[in-house]
Amino acid sequence: MIIDDLLKFYKNELTMSSQIYKHNFALKNLCIVLGFSSYIYFWHLFISRENIGYMFAAFGCFMSFLFLNLILNSLTVKKRHSDKYISLITWDIAMFKIEFEKKLSENINNYSDEKLILIQGELEKKSSELKTPYLITLSFITILFTPLWAFYIDKTLSLFDESFIKLSLTSLGFFIFIIFIAFIRFTMFDFKDVIIKNDYYNCKRLNNMISDYRIKNNVG
Repeated sequence: MIIDDLLKFYKNELTMSSQIYKHNFALKNLCIVLGFSSYIYFWHLFISRENIGYMFAAFGCFMSFLFLNLILNSLTVKKRHSDKYISLITWDIAMFKIEFEKKLSENINNYSDEKLILIQGELEKKSSELKTPYLITLSFITILFTPLWAFYIDKTLSLFDESFIKLSLTSLGFFIFIIFIAFIRFTMFDFKDVIIKNDYYNCKRLNNMISDYRIKNNVG
């Protein structure tokens, strides 16, 4: 089917994951485990022993993980896409976007406007069908982690009932923790694609790319 072939093409050729992240996936998984575990370990020591040195150690783990992740991605870009390499921690995302648009154009430039409209309709239909299973799976994952997270917060706050400074530092730690998770989500892999294995967002993104193609090429 055309839709399945286009989705496969999109996932293999038109995503940052396919061009960068999957090529250092194993090593970066190790970084995730080590960075996350170290952060939690030192933050637990800070809470239980009330030693601010452990807090700085936790932040140090976070920053080290952040820069190591950027370096791994950048070295992958240098090796596989040298024309887009800028420095040890940066690469040209705009050039990747231009390349993705060019690849898509080469793949669908023989399609008539009527066919593209039908394809977009099928993509929209497919994304609608996948939305409910996606939300159910995401909700299930959230439910699994909510009790553990609630227990940890309750335990932490109970230790610092009389200390505004420690409570503030702990709140800062939670904030850094959230940033840590968000950073993993946006720079390590696509959480929705890797964990949930659902094409809901892939259909939406591909549909948007086709819309942009039609606008830029004055199709329709």
